[in-house]
Amino acid sequence: MARGRRTLEALLAVAAAGIIVTLAILAWFAGVGRSTDSRPIVEGVPAGERKELLDRAGERTRSARDAARRELEQVEKGR
Repeated sequence: MARGRRTLEALLAVAAAGIIVTLAILAWFAGVGRSTDSRPIVEGVPAGERKELLDRAGERTRSARDAARRELEQVEKGR
């Protein structure tokens, strides 16, 4: 009986160590403790420029979207 108890205690200790290591790795990859004063890896696009880019992309694709919408409406009517 004592041997089973020692085995159980050893298994619990290994499991607890695994949990601690897992939490440490998660914290490391999440950036816990890192300073936030560094520059981002990818710079964002300013709001005004972003709106302009989206508007231009919308204009370029408008005819294709309208054609697809008309085709879908015809398919739905044909059912």
